[in-house]
Amino acid sequence: MKSQNKYEEFSFSINSIESGWLKARIVAKNTSLDFTVSYLCKPLSNLLEVDAYNDGRYSFASGLKSEFHLVWQGEPWRYNWLFEPQQDRRVAITIYYCEDYLGSKNAAEHVKLRIVVALDDLLRKVLMEAERILRRYGFLGYKNEWIQSDFPIGNLLRLRSILNKDGLQETSLSKEVEYFSELLRL
Repeated sequence: MKSQNKYEEFSFSINSIESGWLKARIVAKNTSLDFTVSYLCKPLSNLLEVDAYNDGRYSFASGLKSEFHLVWQGEPWRYNWLFEPQQDRRVAITIYYCEDYLGSKNAAEHVKLRIVVALDDLLRKVLMEAERILRRYGFLGYKNEWIQSDFPIGNLLRLRSILNKDGLQETSLSKEVEYFSELLRL
């Protein structure tokens, strides 16, 4: 069922991070798409970059700018996410799947999911999932499990600041510590 504002309802969750592998799920349009991606990419960091739409790199006014891409790799598969700005602060998300991006088997991409969602809803759900992952694993646990990179704390803080319009990125470490204290109380 579609919401009153005619945006599609969706959910996103990261099910596990273990030994350089991330398992996630997106549900929309009464369908679900499960992902397994590897240390060859930075899926959480990349997903938190979707806030680029709010910092002036992309525009939702007239004269829409180009799309935003994410690539989530496995071994040897790949998911290409395409975010295209729409009018009224919406974003069209198309997720393409390639079974073997190295080309030894099937290098053709095909659409796995296509939805249009409210930008603010997307950003909130990404932030909530990143916060849940941080509470579950912590900084060291995330680094131990993801192996290749640290938790993308700067991206998380920037996205939270944008959503809350609180200027966090222009303040001090004490404000950031306050945020983490609040996060721990949730």
